Amino acid sequence: MSFVKDIFVAVIGFIAFGIFGLCLICYYPFCVLKKFEENYVRKEFYNLSKFVMTVVKFISKSFVVEFKEKNTDGPCVVVANHSSILDIVVFSSVNFKDAVFLSKGWPTRIPLMNKYLKAAGNVIFDENTSFEELCSLVKKAFDKNLKVIVFPEGTRSEDGTVKRFHKGAFLIAQKLGVPVLPVCVKGLDKTIKKNSVIVRSCDVKITVMNKIVVPNEEQVLDITRKTRQLIAEEMAKQSGEGINITKLMLHRPPMLLVDKVLEVDGDFARTSFEIKPDNIFLDKNNVLKRSAQIEIMAQALAASNAFDSKQKNKPTQKGFLVMLKNITFFADAKCGDILECHINIVDFIAQTHIAQGKLFNQTGTLLCEGEIRIYCFD
Repeated sequence: MSFVKDIFVAVIGFIAFGIFGLCLICYYPFCVLKKFEENYVRKEFYNLSKFVMTVVKFISKSFVVEFKEKNTDGPCVVVANHSSILDIVVFSSVNFKDAVFLSKGWPTRIPLMNKYLKAAGNVIFDENTSFEELCSLVKKAFDKNLKVIVFPEGTRSEDGTVKRFHKGAFLIAQKLGVPVLPVCVKGLDKTIKKNSVIVRSCDVKITVMNKIVVPNEEQVLDITRKTRQLIAEEMAKQSGEGINITKLMLHRPPMLLVDKVLEVDGDFARTSFEIKPDNIFLDKNNVLKRSAQIEIMAQALAASNAFDSKQKNKPTQKGFLVMLKNITFFADAKCGDILECHINIVDFIAQTHIAQGKLFNQTGTLLCEGEIRIYCFD
């Protein structure tokens, strides 16, 4: 019975996308040659996209749209994780009629597509477009009271994992004085996987999160990471957990001192660990030995390396701690604490990762910081 349902879903999905594609192809000459107004072209694309999303809702196990942000009116930069070709039409489901895309790459190189995107008022740019020119193009959209949708990962994720966010969208928001509106899209990566045309039935949830203001250029990178973190945590919350550490690490209990990977963003990573009563590093006063604080930072670095290897389809490297530098302890951790470790990889020399680590408890108190070095080998 499940096989029959899968075939039914695939056929219905194929027909829906066939209709979508044919309508676009037939509509190209009219919108380009007749020079329809932007609003009219956007309205037609919205209606066509809404048809596709109606089909997706029909074949999905569940389809939920949640608004945490109550006021979505007015110009803003909408940033969302990018996991499926369906992402370009998903916003019809959250009623973003007054929105255009920031577009670069293959969609702008398809014959007639470039003109079609421009006819709809989308912001088109290429490698030769300066940042000032790009801001000017985006401002024209804001002057029309439109939102601008950006996928800051730059490419679709193959497994639904939220990848590193580029900071360009956040720089634009700061320069033009508009807020960022994060949107978490979960489940569409399984509906249509990257490099596949087969449609599957999956649970889908779209969460429109609260707006974030970027007050100055100095905070752009921090807010870029914060926004990615919020979307990744929303994804993890819906899944019931962060990235499963046991599938990444070579360590095993009772030596495993990382529970979850909360975030991996380029050279930055965050992990968490709950100190339970059976922890072998607790002393007679239920205080975690300070040597274990260092080991937690070392394992956080190992976890981020393992995650990076997984993303690149490479085997997890083995390694061992070879050096500590400028380690400073500020406070102790005790049984019941949930510790969060922040790791910044600053260099990689002679098979050795050099990283700055910081360890916090659940109240945000800094427990320990310093430099660690791990030698890696196959």
